[in-house]
Amino acid sequence: MPETTINFTNIEQGKANCYYKVEWKDTLPDNYRVYLCVGRRNNFVDITKGFTRTELFPLARCFRAWGQWNQPVDCWLEGGFAPAGVGNVTSNVRQIVTPVRPFCGPLTTRMIANEPIPFSYTGTGVGRFFDLDKLDGCAYYMKYGSSLETDPKMRGMDCTTFPRSLFELSSDVAGSMPGNNYAAMHIANDLGATAIGIEGVSKTQMMKDLFGLDAEKNFLAWPKEGLYILWTTGHIMLYRGEKDRLRYGIHEFTGSGTGGREWKAIGYKETCILNRTFYSGPYWARKIPSTHEWRVISTTLSDYFTSDFPEEMNPGGMSIGTPAGSRPVRLGDGNAGPKGKSYTVVSGDSLSAIAGKFYGDVLLWPIIYDANKQTVGSDPNKIYPGQKLTIPDIGGYSSQQLTDARNRGRNWR
Repeated sequence: MPETTINFTNIEQGKANCYYKVEWKDTLPDNYRVYLCVGRRNNFVDITKGFTRTELFPLARCFRAWGQWNQPVDCWLEGGFAPAGVGNVTSNVRQIVTPVRPFCGPLTTRMIANEPIPFSYTGTGVGRFFDLDKLDGCAYYMKYGSSLETDPKMRGMDCTTFPRSLFELSSDVAGSMPGNNYAAMHIANDLGATAIGIEGVSKTQMMKDLFGLDAEKNFLAWPKEGLYILWTTGHIMLYRGEKDRLRYGIHEFTGSGTGGREWKAIGYKETCILNRTFYSGPYWARKIPSTHEWRVISTTLSDYFTSDFPEEMNPGGMSIGTPAGSRPVRLGDGNAGPKGKSYTVVSGDSLSAIAGKFYGDVLLWPIIYDANKQTVGSDPNKIYPGQKLTIPDIGGYSSQQLTDARNRGRNWR
């Protein structure tokens, strides 16, 4: 077979369907195969029938086998009746730039915060996980538009992947809805969020119905309490109102880009509703069941990225005063707050599961164990229904103390 049959004439990242396009001429003999070799002969993808999105999955496995990210790798085509067979015909060598190093799950904010290679990109929707599919079975890849991301600065999250990883969802986000946010609709449905009458309303109506604010941000009524998913056509936010603490904030994952490749390390942020700028609608909002609130309160991303809530509020100048301890305790600020809560162990519990429930981080279970050694005994894996445990308030723990606890929790033998 002449070598020109598999001349490597065209390879590029597809702009529409996120695949690498390969072309060759002539008709192949019966049982003849064409392989795309990545770096070495035994690291290949069978592309005899062409290269489509289906072949992207084995290509991702080849990238992981090669193990070098966002850099050019020698690639070539090889033709024959078996991979790396004697007498196979090889093409000229071209280069593929491998994608940004993927994230190896599980896809949760706790795991992202503990990732040894930190995310640097935030926001604008072009640096997020590729379809949230594990292309090679064990890793999530980033995308730029609909192509695999190759810029090392673009490894990160956006407003869509934030709630999905926070609530550990696998919502379908593909598709589109005119004037609405397809991904947000599906996340709301997966969370069991209920409609509250804010469906495609104007900014003015949303602020009045959800926050009790007029156009000048004067309070007309108490903002709604509880947890809500709030979205526009281009952004997804979480809103949480807590009357006892006079705390009403927008939780979101955002950056400073304008749809291009600009980036800035803002990341996770909580903003007081009085300080948040809201652009023209339409807006949607659904109420999320209270069972999910602990994830927002305790998200590990609060440590990893930024958090800013500048002041308590007194809606409408109501003469209620500020409750004692109304300022939330911040990690490492030296203000420990209450000693802790009491919890009774139920069937199926473990210290890590209890830590996840109270702290939003399963790796912080050693903090609970240290406070309850006399009750639990020498083996932290053995707790029993009916045992009463003290759950320490971690508000007064420094970042280093929390890191040490996570390391103990991760490396316990």
